[in-house]
Amino acid sequence: MAGQLDTVRRLAGTQATEADRMLDLHHNARRRFIAGSYTDTLSRFWRLYEAYLHHGLKGFGIQARDLRASAPADPVALALLRGVSGRASPRLSLKEADDCLARLDPRFRRLKGSPFRPPSGRGGGSVGGRLEELRNARNDSIAAHGWRPVSREDALDSLHLGKE
Repeated sequence: MAGQLDTVRRLAGTQATEADRMLDLHHNARRRFIAGSYTDTLSRFWRLYEAYLHHGLKGFGIQARDLRASAPADPVALALLRGVSGRASPRLSLKEADDCLARLDPRFRRLKGSPFRPPSGRGGGSVGGRLEELRNARNDSIAAHGWRPVSREDALDSLHLGKE
């Protein structure tokens, strides 16, 4: 809680940056984990992950929330943008944002392919594989489309990924 209070004090009276908001989301996720609210923990992680993806895409001139405001200079980014333009929604879905950033950013691609050592001790595999499992856990939970509870292990692993 002290870390979150330091962040709030620092931001008081200032314009919060994306990084500040992402840090605040992580603090909130950790607080919900401590309170035993694992569904809330995972929901906050997914919001943090979405913010991370959107921030990464902005570096390539892609505005994931409003594709019409995008101005990519990178030829690959421009081709990706052309591939999704002209459709009903001017926004990228979370999956589309993830796919686009993976195509554009070699560091992000390497991160997703890197081994994941879960603090929960549950499984292993790659970061990308664990993200997919956590996406399914979220989608099956009351926070999205289902009724299943989120496990402590899934919430703990999402906190660990959120720090990365």
